[in-house]
Amino acid sequence: MATTLTARVSRHILDIDLTLDLDRAPVTVLFGPSGAGKTTLLRCIAGLEHPAPGGHIQFGDTNWYGPRVDVPARRRHIG
Repeated sequence: MATTLTARVSRHILDIDLTLDLDRAPVTVLFGPSGAGKTTLLRCIAGLEHPAPGGHIQFGDTNWYGPRVDVPARRRHIG
């Protein structure tokens, strides 16, 4: 079964839809110019910040953030 990370994050200037198959890519690189939102995206995935309303974050079959769902950072077990 494929482990997929999907995220819809809007925050400040960042507006991204992400679908990433983690079984195919043992190492993933996120790059872009200064101020593009790289850190904001990673903080939202980690649970340290929240996307704007309408955003969602899902890891495999588990919803981490979305309508009426907010898994705390300590329970996401990522870093």
